[in-house]
Amino acid sequence: MAALILGLVAAEVRLRNRSLPAYVTDFIYRQGADLPVHQPSENLNLLAELKPDASHVFDDEGKPERTVTINSLGLRDPQREIPKPPGVFRIIIFGSSYTYGAEVNDQETITKYMEKSLNGKEGQGCRFEVWNAGVSSFGPAQMTALARRLIAKGSDPDLILFHVALLGPRGFLDGHIDLDAYQKDSSLLREHFVLPFADDSKLWARACSKSRLVLFLVAHYNRAVKKEVREKRLAKFTTQRHSNALNRFAADFENIPMSSVECPCLDDHDMAVQNLMAKTAIPLDCLFSPENVGAEYALLHPPAHVYAEYADQWIALMMENNLLPRP
Repeated sequence: MAALILGLVAAEVRLRNRSLPAYVTDFIYRQGADLPVHQPSENLNLLAELKPDASHVFDDEGKPERTVTINSLGLRDPQREIPKPPGVFRIIIFGSSYTYGAEVNDQETITKYMEKSLNGKEGQGCRFEVWNAGVSSFGPAQMTALARRLIAKGSDPDLILFHVALLGPRGFLDGHIDLDAYQKDSSLLREHFVLPFADDSKLWARACSKSRLVLFLVAHYNRAVKKEVREKRLAKFTTQRHSNALNRFAADFENIPMSSVECPCLDDHDMAVQNLMAKTAIPLDCLFSPENVGAEYALLHPPAHVYAEYADQWIALMMENNLLPRP
């Protein structure tokens, strides 16, 4: 027995001092887009975030040059005033790479088009700010964590909007996988791995998260689980986590009007988003591609003119739902 215990301890120590093999990392979701303006986050509810005051010119082969600028709050946005100036109606949009504006310049994001359009209308009794709080690969649970941070900093939004697209697990920043995060937050383990015996048990997840040896054995177990079975079991947990986070956020900040959209609306994926939001207190609208337009309207990362079109659609929905101040 003593020899067995010593062997297990030796294996644990050895695994803690070696690099991660592919059979482990293959099951860990990672975010690798626009890395120069992202950084790992100490907030485990985020895992990754935009790097405050960063700026980078991306000149990827075969794509137009684009500039990405991050403000001091860690948003792809101009510098904003806190506290909020008088006469300002402040809208903050939380989302993933679509809101962030992958593949376009700073002035070509959906939030910039919305802000320009709202302030270009005559007879407005206020000045509109539309903040871009999109971060690559963020799901709703991460969005609410970022929203809580911004509210705590005094952002004082008049309206919060969620662009709901990705419903998967939290992702580490590529090259910055921290296995200790699983020990600190065992729910992260349940987002990335199906656990043997009792994957719905919080206590079992905590026990599995404490040992590097057990984590490696769990990774081997996941290799044996059929892909469709594994994805279904993981989706059940992550979807519940997203709906819980949205409901807690809506309850904690019930004085702030909130709404959400899916854009573009895409069949099966759209149904998954609708099913999620139906479990929350936050209403959902859909933005649809105009008729007789190019396929770029359905792209995950469309060109600038698509953002401009959807910005106008979103504004029309906000006016229809009485979410904007009347002139």
